[in-house]
Amino acid sequence: MSSKTELMKQEALNIYNKLQSLDPAEVKAAMKEYEQLVARFYHENRNRMAPEQYEAAKQDLEYFISLIDLAVAYHKEKDL
Repeated sequence: MSSKTELMKQEALNIYNKLQSLDPAEVKAAMKEYEQLVARFYHENRNRMAPEQYEAAKQDLEYFISLIDLAVAYHKEKDL
């Protein structure tokens, strides 16, 4: 699971780069992609994530990445 979560982090970073675009259509598409990624992460981690965290993550990419980092650390520790 850790590697799957790490891939989500890479996806989030790629979306972040797209959000920096000057093309409004690309930014809009990136926002939709981001919302889907956050929803997927929440679905896969809802037993360790409060609904309030999900709502906050939808609004704050840096916060979302910190949640991903926590999930990666959790899975790595669990696998030891």
